[in-house]
Amino acid sequence: METLETAAPPGEAEALFGCFFAFARALLAVADRPLQWRGAYCARLTRDEWLAVAMIDAAQRADRIAMLGAAAELVGAGEIGDALEAAQTLGSALAQRGVYLRPRAHDPHPKRTLH
Repeated sequence: METLETAAPPGEAEALFGCFFAFARALLAVADRPLQWRGAYCARLTRDEWLAVAMIDAAQRADRIAMLGAAAELVGAGEIGDALEAAQTLGSALAQRGVYLRPRAHDPHPKRTLH
């Protein structure tokens, strides 16, 4: 699996980290429950991580229905506007640099990994 530094064009990873940070901050600000992030020792995605990647994937494909579905499941059906905007910003920033995130399957299962 590639890391962001090796997947992004030279010198672009730092800008993408800022977009990732803004996306995570937006999710945490609107989530109606604590989000589960895996520890560095875990090789698999948590369900919440899978849903976050699904949001970015949908944003990169301009699939608003899929993005709304993943966002609602991840952070709740309340105020998700900031999280959606952050997903679109991150998805666009990644795509402009030729980096695409795709969940391995369209089944939000905590044992799924990225490909």
